[in-house]
Amino acid sequence: MDVKKGKMIRDGRFKKIYPTNHPDQYVIQFKDDLPVIKDGKKKALIHKGEYNAAISSALFRYLEGYHIHTHFIKLLKPNEMLVKRLEMIPIEIMVWNFSSGAISKRYSIENGKIFPCPIVELYLKDKKLHYPMMTIDHVCAFGYAGSEEIQKMDQTVRKINAVLKSYFERRGFRLADFKIEFGRYQNNIVLGDEMTPDTFHLWDTSGEDIQTMEPIAFYADRIEEEYEALKNRIC
Repeated sequence: MDVKKGKMIRDGRFKKIYPTNHPDQYVIQFKDDLPVIKDGKKKALIHKGEYNAAISSALFRYLEGYHIHTHFIKLLKPNEMLVKRLEMIPIEIMVWNFSSGAISKRYSIENGKIFPCPIVELYLKDKKLHYPMMTIDHVCAFGYAGSEEIQKMDQTVRKINAVLKSYFERRGFRLADFKIEFGRYQNNIVLGDEMTPDTFHLWDTSGEDIQTMEPIAFYADRIEEEYEALKNRIC
């Protein structure tokens, strides 16, 4: 049966969500909007939605090959993914492999410090509360997820980290950090949302020494070619 989009139900920062004529499926449409970049301006980039759809679908497919269940079904259009409809758990999980960006500022540590083990942080996905950090006890006590679900998410996020670190290293990157979300589908915990440069940060490894790494950044004067080059290296 052909997939037909219904009326948009969510217009987020970087993507739109649509129901379909299949009650257990959604369409994610990636937008061309850019985050604030080096010159402090926010712009749109033609084809950014297509690049992010390609990156996200490639990573979801790769993770599925390691028996990590995701909501990805297939690409419908260059900027649209068909996904399983999940009951989303309102927790954002952030993983840090070395100091970069926000965690460096928060704890006043230099960028590029490799952690002996990944740091996993949980945040309540609530804009009104400014996304407060939570512990596993909070998540369980407040009823956002059961203890077995929390354990499954923790095991899965650490496996995802190991798989993606290897994937990116073979492509000349170090995975600094990433954010993911999970949901429920047919009594299983499933990886949802997206996996794009809007949700992870990479450092380019121009040499073997950690000190030679450079964070991937997009500059206004050449952002289109940089974003496309990044997509080509990842996919």
